[in-house]
Order: sequence, then structure tokens, then C-alpha cells
Amino acid sequence: MPRGQFGLYDKERTVKYCYGCSKGKPLEQFYQSDEFKSRCKECRKKYYREYHEKRKIESAKQSKIRRDSLHPSGLTQGKVDHLMGGYGMTPEQYLKLIHAQQGKCACCDTILSENKRYVHIDHDHETGRIRGILCHSCNLMLGHADENIDKLKKAIFYLERNK
Repeated sequence: MPRGQFGLYDKERTVKYCYGCSKGKPLEQFYQSDEFKSRCKECRKKYYREYHEKRKIESAKQSKIRRDSLHPSGLTQGKVDHLMGGYGMTPEQYLKLIHAQQGKCACCDTILSENKRYVHIDHDHETGRIRGILCHSCNLMLGHADENIDKLKKAIFYLERNK
């Protein structure tokens, strides 16, 4: 069998030539359903492992580039995707809400962080209605209280009683 004729058989059809390792191997070392595939099982596994690893790295790079790219609103594309996918909110609506709150947390009036990761959209989990933009601390506080007004009132009473 001339070199370069991978995937072909010898005359007796007992040996197939592997494109990966350039060796003639018994047919048992190839997948049965792969009549026209030209890599043995070992080389095929290695090839696909490397192929998928390379694709995973390339895909992650592309995702990061897209996520970090700026939208015309000045927000990152990742933030825009999060607003639209999670809340059905446009970047303009988001910026308008922050402006209406004067750049402050709707709950505690602290200035919202420049780090957009610590700025949260507060919404009613039952209706989906957006209530405002919160700082990280207030978002955690409401979340840990399960947005239960009675729990929050008891927490206020506890703090006042134990001043």
C-alpha cells in the first residue's frame, strides 16, 4: 500500500491504514461503523480530544471578546445580554432607571459602584416587575430575608432593641 493511501485496506481487507499514526492495523482497532474513517480508535480519541479542547479555548476567547465589547450605550455586551435575557430591559431603560435614582441604591441611597458587577436589578420574583437598582449589600439582604417583609421588620426591631 503506497504511503498517503490512508483509510484503505490491504488486499485481504484484514489491515486498514491509519491517517493518525501512519500504521497498518487490524480492523478491530478501527470503529466498525467507520467504513470511510481513516483513524484507528486510539488516534481518533486523541484527535477529537485535541479538537474539542482547541474549540473550547477558541470559543471561550470569542465569548470573552464579545462579552467585554462595548455596546453603543457604553455598557458591555455581556451586561446588555443579561438585561435583555433576564429582565427584558433595554440598555436605555437601565441607564434611565439609574439616572432616576441619581446613581444611588434604591434601598440605602449609597452611590452605586462603578464596578457593574456589584450593581443589581431588583425585581419581584413572582410578577417579574422591576423595582429598582440595588447595591450588592442590599440585594443580598433582601435575598437572605426571602423578600419577606415580616422578617425584615423583625430584623429592624431586633437591631433597635439591641442598640
